[in-house]
Amino acid sequence: MLKGKTFLCIIAARGGSKGIKGKNIYPVAGKPMISYIADAIEEAEFFDDCILTTDSKEIAAVVLSRNITTRLRPAELATDTAAIADVVVDVLENVKHYDYVCLTSPCTPLLIGKDFFNAAVKLVDADADMCVSVTECPSPYTGLICGKDNEMSGFGQYYGMRRQYFRKQYYLNNGIYMGKWKVFENKENYYTQLKTLAAIIPRERSVDIDTAADIIFAEHLLRGAENGK
Repeated sequence: MLKGKTFLCIIAARGGSKGIKGKNIYPVAGKPMISYIADAIEEAEFFDDCILTTDSKEIAAVVLSRNITTRLRPAELATDTAAIADVVVDVLENVKHYDYVCLTSPCTPLLIGKDFFNAAVKLVDADADMCVSVTECPSPYTGLICGKDNEMSGFGQYYGMRRQYFRKQYYLNNGIYMGKWKVFENKENYYTQLKTLAAIIPRERSVDIDTAADIIFAEHLLRGAENGK
C-alpha cells in the first residue's frame, strides 16, 4: 500500500520466445532473468500482491519461493498473437479489486525498486490514469524511414539543425505500465484518451532484452553496477 492506495503487480512471462529460447528465465549474469524483476518488486515495498501470469511451469518454479502467486493462463492467451490487454484482464477477473495495477515483464532486468516506487508516487499524487516508463532517446534524429532500395524519407526536416536545439524525445522502455484498475479492466486507450504521465528511467536501467546482444549489454551494466557499490 502507498498513500492509502492498494497496488497489484502483474508479471507477464510467456514460455514461448522466437528470439531467445526460454528468454524469461535465461541466465543473465548468473541469475534467471525473471529473478531481477522479482527483486525490484520486493525492493519497492509497496505492492500488496504480485501475480505471475504464464503458461510455463518452468518459469513459475523460478519464483516459487517468492511472495508471488502464479496464474497459469489459458492456452489461447499464450500464443504469439494474444493481446497483453486480454492477458491482464484474465488476471483481474480472478483476483480481488485493487486501486492500481502495474504491468511489468522479466525483459527489463535492470529496473530497481525505486523506479516502481517513484512511478507510483507520481501516479497517486497527480491522480492520473496511467504512468508509463520511458527513456530519453540517445539521438534526436528519430522517425527516419527507409523505403524501397533504402531510400530515406523524413530526414530533410533535420537539415542544418544542431542536435542541441532539438526538444528531448523519449521512447517506451517496456518496463512499467502502471495505472488505475479501471484502465486495465476496460482496456482503455491510455496513449491518447487518458491522463498519462511519464516515469523517466535512465538509459543504464532501460535495457529491454530481445536479442543475445541485449543480454551481453545488460550483463555489462549489471557488473558495472555491482563494482560501483
